[in-house]
Amino acid sequence: MDLGFNVMDYAPGNASETENKEYTLATPGKYKVEIIDSSEEISAAGNRYLKLKLSIMEGTHKGTWIWDNLNLYHPTESVQGLARQILGTISKACGIIGPKDTSELHYKPLFALLDVEPEGDYPAKNVVKKYFPLDPGEIREAAAKVTKIQLDKISALPNKEGDAPVVDSEPMKDGIPF
Repeated sequence: MDLGFNVMDYAPGNASETENKEYTLATPGKYKVEIIDSSEEISAAGNRYLKLKLSIMEGTHKGTWIWDNLNLYHPTESVQGLARQILGTISKACGIIGPKDTSELHYKPLFALLDVEPEGDYPAKNVVKKYFPLDPGEIREAAAKVTKIQLDKISALPNKEGDAPVVDSEPMKDGIPF
């Protein structure tokens, strides 16, 4: 069937989907988020940096996107060091130790403390002040869900005697010496 339009114009994250959508700020606070995209960008000054796109996972602001830029390759060592420390905090909060690629951090829940940067040269926007791992209770809850799924799969396997297929007790005589 010929659709007569470009489906990708309507895919999540493309401009036409959000053209007329009003951007709403999340109120300052601690939110459960996940990184949904990461890319290397070049600043106006010509420096490479990591751009993270976060999505709020729960509550009234569920689905709100927040961007965070980490100057991992800034020429000033203190700026570079701070950005790398933040990336280390994100990695640890996501439960990924020593990632080789930022895509390893995608879709791993963590907490972010958000604030609002007031309007100035640019419109007001949400900014990340700090990253945190999930609370131990939430980690246990998520692990319990995974464990239950795994146990359900195991219990669906055949029993040792009852559901096992019937096998001849006589060994096969096929001329193979083992």
